[in-house]
Amino acid sequence: MRIQVTTRHLALAERVRPLLETSGHDVTVVEARPRRCELRYRSDLDVSALTGLTEGLKHLRPSLVRSEPAPGADLELRLGDARPLGTWKVRIKTDSAAMADELEAALRAVGFDHFRVKVGRQVRDKITFGGASEYVRDLIRLVAADLGVPELTEEKKWPDHDDDVFIEIRDPAMVGLPPHARFPIEIAGDDIEALEELARELEAAGFRQTALTPVPARLAPRFRIHFGAFAEDEEAKQAIRDVAHRFVERMGLDTSGHPWVEEEGPDGRGGSPGGARIELPLDALRSGALRPYAGSDPRRWCVEIRTDAVDRAAGLAAALTSAGYENPRVTELPRGLHGFQVAWGAADAAPGVTAFIRDAAERFIRDAGVPADHALCAAHCLADDDDRVVITLPVATCGPMGLDAWLRAATAEHSLSIIHPREHRPRGVTDQLRLLGWRSFEVTPRHRSGTPSVLYGGAPLALVEHVARLAGEALGAAFELVKAWGDDDRDIWLEVPHGAGAGDRTPHDAPLDLATWLADPAPRSGPPRPFLDLRLDAVRVGDLDLERWPGEGPGAELVPGHERFVDYCLDARTLETLLHVAECVELREPCLLEGPTSVSKTSVVEYLAMLLGQPLVRLNLNGQTDTGELIGRFVPSDAGADDARAAAGPAWRWQDGLVIKAMRHGWWLLLDELNLAEPQILERLNPVLERHPSLVVTEHDNAVIGGRGAPVHPRFRIFATMNPAEYAGRSALSPAYRDRWRGYRLVPPPAEADYRAMLERLVYGRQPDVTVRGQRWRGGRGLATHPELAAVAGMRGF
Repeated sequence: MRIQVTTRHLALAERVRPLLETSGHDVTVVEARPRRCELRYRSDLDVSALTGLTEGLKHLRPSLVRSEPAPGADLELRLGDARPLGTWKVRIKTDSAAMADELEAALRAVGFDHFRVKVGRQVRDKITFGGASEYVRDLIRLVAADLGVPELTEEKKWPDHDDDVFIEIRDPAMVGLPPHARFPIEIAGDDIEALEELARELEAAGFRQTALTPVPARLAPRFRIHFGAFAEDEEAKQAIRDVAHRFVERMGLDTSGHPWVEEEGPDGRGGSPGGARIELPLDALRSGALRPYAGSDPRRWCVEIRTDAVDRAAGLAAALTSAGYENPRVTELPRGLHGFQVAWGAADAAPGVTAFIRDAAERFIRDAGVPADHALCAAHCLADDDDRVVITLPVATCGPMGLDAWLRAATAEHSLSIIHPREHRPRGVTDQLRLLGWRSFEVTPRHRSGTPSVLYGGAPLALVEHVARLAGEALGAAFELVKAWGDDDRDIWLEVPHGAGAGDRTPHDAPLDLATWLADPAPRSGPPRPFLDLRLDAVRVGDLDLERWPGEGPGAELVPGHERFVDYCLDARTLETLLHVAECVELREPCLLEGPTSVSKTSVVEYLAMLLGQPLVRLNLNGQTDTGELIGRFVPSDAGADDARAAAGPAWRWQDGLVIKAMRHGWWLLLDELNLAEPQILERLNPVLERHPSLVVTEHDNAVIGGRGAPVHPRFRIFATMNPAEYAGRSALSPAYRDRWRGYRLVPPPAEADYRAMLERLVYGRQPDVTVRGQRWRGGRGLATHPELAAVAGMRGF
């Protein structure tokens, strides 16, 4: 019979062709993209003639369809699926590097292109999947059978929308061999002669030798053994341990501050896949370059001082250095943050270290003139084995005069020029701004038309916003912030165009009373109100009214469900963050929340979106995030096999990313783990963070969104969350990039009162009464999620 194989994957067709030709069939291959796996046969063909054919294709299990095949063919074998094979994320777990390479190459040849490989001990042959179709699994079986693994069991473990496919497979050549013969041991270190000697001793103990890996002393941090594939073989582990320990002991080195570190999992450092890895920083220890990683030696600890008064921190750094703490690092902290804290990590178990550093930090705080009611608190955001100590000291903000002192210090370093129309001098705002004590101050009459603007270069954004706010209140106009010069420029220009001075409401002789401006608002009379008030068209958050989403356009399914927040506790810290986010929504400012894990950074944004009925899309960033996920990418088109274009090859179409969709449809965009992404990826979003967001789609057709291009939906907002830079894998944002997030907030960890409020909510169903920014708000009643605990004797006391 004449059989036509129709598929997009020519490598797959070449695998199938011999199965058909050995039965005497005439086979031709046509490249197209069918959307299912089926065998089409003519209506006049006897079905019994297909028996032998389907037996040869049992690994693909095509459906039999009585339909006219392709012209000139008796049968048409269509090999395809509803989704391209490249969309599936294949995770290969096998027990030999050779098998991993062969399996990946074979799967890549038939159309898969998203892989992650792990080599180690393997005890079964299995496919674990979520939404993978039968065709995808059958195709994997066909490839595995060619490699000598005829049977794979299956387990559907995840929901249909999950794209992961895990393939656990054993190398037939390795089955039955002991670990000593199957897996290598890699030896890495900074003394190559010593590594060769240890390799000979391991060979004498029966282990397979592998290539040695020279590592510079500065990159060899610890004496370490990764057992890898030997993790479940106690006899082999003990043998490796004995040989390595005896070898180091014979070197005569003092390792009291450098004990062996043992890890069970794979090395994850690019060494011999699947085997063990021994790390020996011998030269680093001999030279003193290896920092201790056990005990209380001051050289062990990496101390970082984060402060908004970098020039004052030299004394604290010197005190730590004189006590043996090597090279304490001072980094700049954003202005306007509150709260003194220190994160200990492993130092929490060294009382002498914590006592000395705490005393030195508290002396620094008091010497800076900070009131005694500002205490230094412990922050629990470093792992128990982390040798860093991070001290956060916002002394400029919390000093004797707080924001007043900071403003005067900032204005003393910058120059202000007010440029106004010749026919009208805005005297009220001029006299207000003159009193702030600038390095230089001038008023220049010049014809101006257009938008009221504040132009700046390297001035702190908080200072520029303060100038714009004072001018806007005095003149009744909204001033646009324009970054016009480089970061080394100290000038600020306030440009007042013609007509903007009509609202000059401040008498020219009225002095600026910063004490009044900074004072807490007077408390509201009467009983406290609830912090939240939900209405049909709006939601009140504190004293701020936010309009609810009208439900127009796409995105209704993106609104967070209320069932997720049935036990949400609205304690004071959560509501402070909620109010901050609400203000950013009202002011259309990019909002960045930084803080340790589990402080409600993400959930606060989602909770507010739920209250407003607002569609929200969330994207978790990581080191592999690319601009395709954010802006968009080309994907295979949905054209069917009968489409004229399909015969010429796969057609591609542009698919908008989440950023473009959110800007066009008015969704909220939430970027989680912002500082895990690569800096060049974050810089791509710079135009989106401007006061008037825009984006040029250079990846596609140079279309412009915002500005003079397609309009940005007025409900579009952008949010981000991140853990502090001291968390593993995180990087510190540059000051310039962090300043783009004008709605920045450092979210503090919960205190004991917050935990009590949460327990009251879960056990008794009561939201707490709270005080937010000096204003008292009433809590409410809700549904207790664990009411049975209320009957436990002494529960309230507990």
